[in-house]
Amino acid sequence: MAYLTDYDLTELREIRKLTTQLVTERDVLRTELTYTKQAVAELTTQVEYYDDELNNCQMALQIAIHQLAPPLTIGPKPVTPARRWIKDTWLSNSDAGTELAKAEVLWIASEYQRAINSLSLLLKKSDLTSAVRIDAKLLLSSIQRDCDRPCEALIQVEEALNIATRRKEHQLVGKAQFHRALCLFEADKFGDAAWCVGLAAGTDQHANKITELKQKIQDKIDILPTKPQ
Repeated sequence: MAYLTDYDLTELREIRKLTTQLVTERDVLRTELTYTKQAVAELTTQVEYYDDELNNCQMALQIAIHQLAPPLTIGPKPVTPARRWIKDTWLSNSDAGTELAKAEVLWIASEYQRAINSLSLLLKKSDLTSAVRIDAKLLLSSIQRDCDRPCEALIQVEEALNIATRRKEHQLVGKAQFHRALCLFEADKFGDAAWCVGLAAGTDQHANKITELKQKIQDKIDILPTKPQ
């Protein structure tokens, strides 16, 4: 049986002392880490709050700028400030301060994902009128199409068209067909796009854009290779 020498006992005591010291220091660091994490979480919350406040101020400023913009005095009679074309494909009739108007401002500022997120949250609400839901889906589709997400854009259009058809909202059906044609055009489905743009005829405030789109579709069809007989 081996016996511990005085030297061994001294070494063991030193190891035990060192172990106790390390455990104490570890516990202190753990406590400090907990406080640090809490501080970081609180600061992160504050930063997010100020980000939201800044975003709201920026959107309010953009909306005010659009409202104060003077109307055109030459050429065709301009669309009133409440009804304006955005990026030549979306006719806005949103009142300033609404969720749709905020999404439009973000889109104009090329804040695509924030605009998409804003509309996605809006569409989760159960108390939307059918007209607002349809417009939200068509606006979401326009933004998705503008940032090269045509498949997702077409899904939103189809859902909007189904709602408008069930509700017999004829103007909104036409508007949905117009946006459906835009999606199909982007997907190089020119025959289907031509059919949809034809169904959009008579949609309020869309006559010029429908004519332009018809011509663009026809130009594409004209240069398609002919099938061999």
